[in-house]
Amino acid sequence: MKDNIYFHKERNLKKCILDTWLIFAAHPTRFIKFLSPAILVCSVSLAIFIWAIGNLCNSLIPLQIFHSQGKIPYKDLLQIMGPSIFEYGWALLALLNMFVGYVIFQNACFTQISYAIKNKQIPSQNIFDLSFLFYRKFLRCLKYFSIQFLFLFLGVSLIILCVFLLSKWMWLLLLPSLIYWGVACEVGSLNYILTKESLHTIIMRCFHPKEVFGNSFVILFITSIFILILIIIGLFPNLLIQLSYYYDTLGVLAYDSSGMPPYIPILSFLCAVVGSSLFLIGLTIQKLALTFVWCSTQIDKIKKEA
Repeated sequence: MKDNIYFHKERNLKKCILDTWLIFAAHPTRFIKFLSPAILVCSVSLAIFIWAIGNLCNSLIPLQIFHSQGKIPYKDLLQIMGPSIFEYGWALLALLNMFVGYVIFQNACFTQISYAIKNKQIPSQNIFDLSFLFYRKFLRCLKYFSIQFLFLFLGVSLIILCVFLLSKWMWLLLLPSLIYWGVACEVGSLNYILTKESLHTIIMRCFHPKEVFGNSFVILFITSIFILILIIIGLFPNLLIQLSYYYDTLGVLAYDSSGMPPYIPILSFLCAVVGSSLFLIGLTIQKLALTFVWCSTQIDKIKKEA
């Protein structure tokens, strides 16, 4: 395959997937080298969040066990042995830290894509050599994903409220709503960050069903299968560790000594970093495929804006 990457041409879905794979297979080192600092930052922030949520869940295990025995009301158990305010605060800080890391990662992806569109090749430099391009898009990226995650929070909160006020079957709306939001968010991010259109215009257009249920939905669905496989492979060790914590806690509550080695928290964190890195690499490949779909429908505009 030639080094030049021509984004400005029409492609069908099969060609978009094929070209994405050929580009990554031809330049895997160059592809990952550019994104590696952002992947490291984001994977560490994800690992911290996974670790914080894991600790929160571990502190809830004894509550569930005592509550299942029916001896003490759950509300009283929370007051006696529930997670402390510090643990909840740490989980919230970890969530905010994960969001910042995710924005940095997304901005690095858009920096790479923007350079590739303009220069017709994956950048051979590292991201620090293109820091001017990275910082130029950062505030726009931060603004967009802040608004989108606010929509996500409000939407999920509304569904939870409907569950309590109307019917428990309202939970069935959660998954399709998340899928709809995810597709609209991804398509909108390309439109907003790679062009100069206003945020209001982008949101109104990208949340339209015509934009969501098109080629972008198909390409995201296909590539998400690949990402799901990476998630299963990457986070399977953490799942085993969490199960070990659960059964170890059962043993401690039965007056047995704990059998968990002292290095397990460090091992769990490192496994989360590796698993998160695999997940993020999958996301970069998905974004490249989505860019081909997007460019094939907006050839004239991309030529002007790139």
